[in-house]
Amino acid sequence: MKRARCAPAIFCMFLVVFLALCAVRSVVRDSGTTPPVQNLRTLAKLYGYLRYFHPSDEAARVDWDTLAILAAGKVKNAPDAKALKAALEEVFRPVAPSMTLYFKGEKVPTSTRPAASPDAASKFVSWQHLGLGTGTANSAYRSVRLNRPSELSGEASMGKRLDAAKHAGKTLKLSAWVKVHPRDTNSRAQLWLRVTGPSGPRFFDNMSDRPITTPEWAEYTITGPIAADAQYIVFGALIYGRGEFLFDDFRFSVTDAQGHEEALAITNAGFEEGDTEAVQKAWQIGNPPMEFRVQENDVHGGKRALLFSTKVQPFAAPLFETRAPADGVIDKEIGRGLHARIPLALESDGQGTIPRANAEDLERLRAALDGFVGTPLSAGNESVRLGDVVIAWNVFQHFYPYFDIVKVDWDAILIRSLERAFSDRTEEEFLRTLSWMVARLDDGHGRINHAALQNKLGQPAFRVEWIEGKAVVTASRDASFRRGDIVLVVDGKNAEDILREEEEYISGSPQWKRVRSTAQFGFGPAGTKSLAKLRRGQDVLEVAFERSAQAPVSDPPARPPIDKLKDGVFYVDLSRASWTDINARIQELAAARGVVFDLRGYPNGNHRLLCHLLPQPDTSSAWMKIPRIVLPDREGWAYQEVGWNLPTASPRIGGRVVFMTDGRAISYAESFMSFVEHYKLGEIVGEPTAGANGNVNPFTLPGGYSVIWTGMRVIKHDGSKHHTVGVLPTIPCHRTVAGVAAGRDEFLEKALEVINK
Repeated sequence: MKRARCAPAIFCMFLVVFLALCAVRSVVRDSGTTPPVQNLRTLAKLYGYLRYFHPSDEAARVDWDTLAILAAGKVKNAPDAKALKAALEEVFRPVAPSMTLYFKGEKVPTSTRPAASPDAASKFVSWQHLGLGTGTANSAYRSVRLNRPSELSGEASMGKRLDAAKHAGKTLKLSAWVKVHPRDTNSRAQLWLRVTGPSGPRFFDNMSDRPITTPEWAEYTITGPIAADAQYIVFGALIYGRGEFLFDDFRFSVTDAQGHEEALAITNAGFEEGDTEAVQKAWQIGNPPMEFRVQENDVHGGKRALLFSTKVQPFAAPLFETRAPADGVIDKEIGRGLHARIPLALESDGQGTIPRANAEDLERLRAALDGFVGTPLSAGNESVRLGDVVIAWNVFQHFYPYFDIVKVDWDAILIRSLERAFSDRTEEEFLRTLSWMVARLDDGHGRINHAALQNKLGQPAFRVEWIEGKAVVTASRDASFRRGDIVLVVDGKNAEDILREEEEYISGSPQWKRVRSTAQFGFGPAGTKSLAKLRRGQDVLEVAFERSAQAPVSDPPARPPIDKLKDGVFYVDLSRASWTDINARIQELAAARGVVFDLRGYPNGNHRLLCHLLPQPDTSSAWMKIPRIVLPDREGWAYQEVGWNLPTASPRIGGRVVFMTDGRAISYAESFMSFVEHYKLGEIVGEPTAGANGNVNPFTLPGGYSVIWTGMRVIKHDGSKHHTVGVLPTIPCHRTVAGVAAGRDEFLEKALEVINK
């Protein structure tokens, strides 16, 4: 009888537990993911509002990249919303003492700020962003905190040039002693070395995969070959970020095939000869926005060393008229039932912004962050991966200019990226996660780089393009692969499936995705071997190949950069012919019966050619638009409008003009082609351009990742959409498999047909 009575009780107990578990699962299902991911989503929302829009002195001085990693580690395992709130306050209160976090329904104290005087707007500290200033030298983008000085993050460089011809065939070695006191995890120094031949670099290494961050003197070295056609050698040092960067005892040598090493003299290599002015005479210095000087109190050898250090910018002039309201606050739901109330403008006095953080809390935070500086960070660390997602997602959330065109649930992308980051285990896996995130933006400039990982990649000895729905070999340095061969399968996988899968991780328009996926078709770890199945005519062949770290495969050009064809028609390859080359023959081009301009690539600094084609001065001055930002979440944007404003020039090219282009034409090439399209400067033969224009705005992430993206909005000259559309041909033309096999340039054939009609 007892057992009969207890059974229902036990059943009820299990039922309660079961229902409770169902409720937990329901909460997780309703929120779309696990509690740790929801914690991190909440962190991400708060992080972006504070980093880019809260103007406290404490926030301006903190290393936000490291803070993202620290915060991710602290909040991810918060067991409930109350614990999450406590963790967020522990991390962010020292940099945002006026921030208020509260749960929905709680009573929140109102601001006690005194009434503003008539000129108070000019006294309050607030952020202005013209795009997003990331400290890149010569950038179109800037961010300033009004009415307070700030330490600038930026770039500097130093370099020299030597003749290379007499050292052809030898191996060169550059070494220097370097010491770095970085202010944050992205601040670093690098040596660089480039050997250049007639058509471009023959060797290049800038230590991007092994940056210098250590605070002790150490010697660093780069070695590389001097090609037989080398013309000159350029070398020096690069500095990025904030802090102090010291250099001493540069040395340069070459070694011949017999192993004989010869030291080459470098003027003022140890900075012993004179002062800073003497350094400027001996070295080419680029130092925005950094200071540099010869110093004597911390050297490696001799009595002097060269020091680069961060500049402090005094009160910044406004970038534009609009400012955050003096009494402005944002009140945002950030997740897990939490809301954040954050001032956008703060009062200040001689000591800084008001209110000020608790000194002990701020010191504890700084000590925690200092533990990261100078320590190599890897995406093998879960908190680094999660912090990187938080950082990158917020850049695009607040500054990417195409969310009205790219229809994507960016909040859902945050959640999925965090989920992927949790499951990733290696740097390579996380590179794919970041690439997947950026691919959702449809930004042809958008990509993720990791120099150390990409230096391990090799490529096959052939190149393919997508022609007539097939992966067709268009160039090869391996006789086993011929032009016109159709690659059917690689390692058991269909070629089209390989391309389609790769394009999931490539950002941009469909035409640009296909250009990039075919350009990296067959890539993999250097030295690995694969098996390809080819169709050649009626035959199906199996061919083995090995990946190598050689330069990309390409056929030599079929003709000179400027070539006079028959019947008074000229051909000009705009990706190779410089403006100097073109200008030297402008009279011939102007008098020609016809000119074919080839822009199936990137212009060689020659857009002044357009002035000789324009029928009247260019007045379309508003096609590039840099956002003016004072509010988060892309609210209330206005734009600073920019154009080229090209004049006309004589002599005017008067013959029939045809431009050839395709999906490889991106960015600067599309600016060039937009004039051809708008002013109808000639027929456009070929395929749509990439559909991605505007200045890029790179930034770095802890763990060695760098991100490239488009920071401004670009439209066509008539105001219509350019992004993902590109410049469309007036006469479509496509390559054929038969044409490739025969070595024909079908675009040029069509262009000449148009001229000769």
